[in-house]
Amino acid sequence: MGLFRGYPDVIGSGRVEKFQRRPQIVEAIQINVANAKQVVEWIVLHNGSAWTRIAVGDVVIPGRDGLQFAAPGAWVLRDEFGSFVVASATDFSATYERVA
Repeated sequence: MGLFRGYPDVIGSGRVEKFQRRPQIVEAIQINVANAKQVVEWIVLHNGSAWTRIAVGDVVIPGRDGLQFAAPGAWVLRDEFGSFVVASATDFSATYERVA
């Protein structure tokens, strides 16, 4: 028995292991000043909710953990479950590659 009643001392293998992200195809669009309205329309078309802040030029997307702000240059992704997520251009390019 572990330190906490009913729990073993070691969860899992007990050693550091390597993992890779499961292959997953997402739909994504990069925000720019000219397409913010189009991005909102795309999100709403897929049963999401979003709005633009014209003075700032970004798109606001309510999410599970609060509001997400997609500034110009950021990417908006629709994952395999239909959820919308905002990713910086740096994170997006490090994580995803274009598919045919």
